[in-house]
Amino acid sequence: MKCPNCGQMLQPEAAFCPECGTKIEKKICPHCGAAMRDEAVFCPMCGKSAQQQDTMEVPFPPQPEQPAGKGNGIRLALICCAAVVLVVGIVSVTVLKLNSQNREAALARQDTQSVGQTETPQTSADTETLETEEQEVPAVTAETPVSNDRHAALREEYQSRIDGLWAEMHAIDQNARSQADLNQLSYDNYQHWDSLLNEIYQDIKSELSSSAFASLKDSETAWIAQRDITADRDAADWTGGTGYAAVYNGSLARSTGERCQWLVDQYLN
Repeated sequence: MKCPNCGQMLQPEAAFCPECGTKIEKKICPHCGAAMRDEAVFCPMCGKSAQQQDTMEVPFPPQPEQPAGKGNGIRLALICCAAVVLVVGIVSVTVLKLNSQNREAALARQDTQSVGQTETPQTSADTETLETEEQEVPAVTAETPVSNDRHAALREEYQSRIDGLWAEMHAIDQNARSQADLNQLSYDNYQHWDSLLNEIYQDIKSELSSSAFASLKDSETAWIAQRDITADRDAADWTGGTGYAAVYNGSLARSTGERCQWLVDQYLN
């Protein structure tokens, strides 16, 4: 807006010209009474033509809405993509926690949870009886080295699988092409570790006495709690971010992998 006396550019809210002091007569919308620029064709408040106050003039037709700029469209698309990835990450972590809790509850009822850390494994030289599903059978004596041969075979098999899962974990960053891939690969790796842990447990369980097995179950409950606390702590800085699921799953996988190695070292040597 310009001063009608000296031509000085004025602010829209100016009542007087700062150069010559001329009072500025503001243009008023004939429909809503809002203040308008002198050159305004349409009212900024109600959108109606400012020329309708003169009955001899024909109002200007409404101006078509200008299309949004390409830059705004790209930013909107990026925001939508980020929101989708965030929702997927949150849902994945929630499902993972629920599945883990359900699996652990079922394993506890069926005596199939992973082995703990506090009890010393029974060797083939022990004379105590070993627990079975329905009855007790005599322990394998030192004169029958079947258990030791079996330990050696199991140790070799499980050590090979453990080494393979560590290699798989180390290759996740190279194989992932997006954050969604990283989240899924981390989750899959943890599931593989969890499955291996339960297989090792089943083989060890058949050689434990009832008292040793009861102690190991108590220890396992404590280990599970510590595993979850560690995962929550490791992923705390990523809460609400797209990388939370990958960090949380990675922590679970790492703890479970260390547990598998401990079982093999302690019980299959």
